[in-house]
Amino acid sequence: MTTDRGYRFLAGVADVYFLSLSLGTVAALYTATNGRPLPLPLLVGFVFAIVASTLYHIVFAHRVGWLSPGEQMHGRRLREGTKHWTNPYGRNRWALFALNLMALVLLGNTWDSLDEGVVFRYPDVIGKLLFALAVATGLVSLGRGRFPGVLGPLLLYGGLAGAALQLAPQTAAPGFAQGTALLFLAVGILHLGVAYSYRRFAGSSQSPSSQDQAQIHS
Repeated sequence: MTTDRGYRFLAGVADVYFLSLSLGTVAALYTATNGRPLPLPLLVGFVFAIVASTLYHIVFAHRVGWLSPGEQMHGRRLREGTKHWTNPYGRNRWALFALNLMALVLLGNTWDSLDEGVVFRYPDVIGKLLFALAVATGLVSLGRGRFPGVLGPLLLYGGLAGAALQLAPQTAAPGFAQGTALLFLAVGILHLGVAYSYRRFAGSSQSPSSQDQAQIHS
């Protein structure tokens, strides 16, 4: 059974990537506004995200009545002004946690091209931002026990597969790119299957009112 410290660690890792995506959006808007590459490596922002997320979860998380995306993604709820870790599925969620975090790590590559000196246009920033928001919202919803959130990772893996197939004719090894696309699709199907199995288990084994009884008090 995951401990309070384990939940906080997982939430902290997730928040590093959520914050990195936000900082990457700001950096991309900078390039679109100024028409020149980012002056500092995006790695600086990632290091800042690690420090900020660590400080929040160690020092502030239990003191403030606000739930970060990472906390929500791993089942934390506010009840009568107090934060609790809850389990909407009524069973160990290690498989879902692992797949959700893997999808979030892949989503974290959204702005990697900033380090290569790419200058974005506003339509590109808006498109990538909407895509990232849709995927991130889905992952948080799935972690909160809402099955429709699985559309988030499906959108992610479908987009990655499409990008790999589009790139295939331009590479020296198109077969490898096509294989990568199939791998993304397979992981997306796995994510869907795992999410569905959790939904079925929760629906058949517990009533909604009893699912939140197993909780860890912060």
